[in-house]
Amino acid sequence: MPSLTWSDSLANNLAPMDETHREFVDCYNAVACAAPEDFLPALDRLIAHTVAHFDLENGWMAAVDFPGCHRGEHDRVLAVMHDIRKRVEKGDLRRSLPRRHARLFSRFCPNRRPRFTVH
Repeated sequence: MPSLTWSDSLANNLAPMDETHREFVDCYNAVACAAPEDFLPALDRLIAHTVAHFDLENGWMAAVDFPGCHRGEHDRVLAVMHDIRKRVEKGDLRRSLPRRHARLFSRFCPNRRPRFTVH
């Protein structure tokens, strides 16, 4: 499974947000490299990190009265993650499943975040 690499193209130049995104990349790569018996625990850590990050970011958005549509994007990302987890729990260890999430993240960061960081 391909790994996700942190790069300046994912940066938002807002230190707390960039740090949690770097942590996401680390968690994602742990899933990407996990042995079959470690895959579900690694995926659970990725999901927990993402939930905590979105909770933090949702609080930031509420504090600056940022439009609510971005929360919907968070909900969609989490829905994908929970769908992957359900499939893995049922025994589907196709390594292609989390790629969907990496593509979402790679598009989500550079295209959406700058508007939030300047709002």
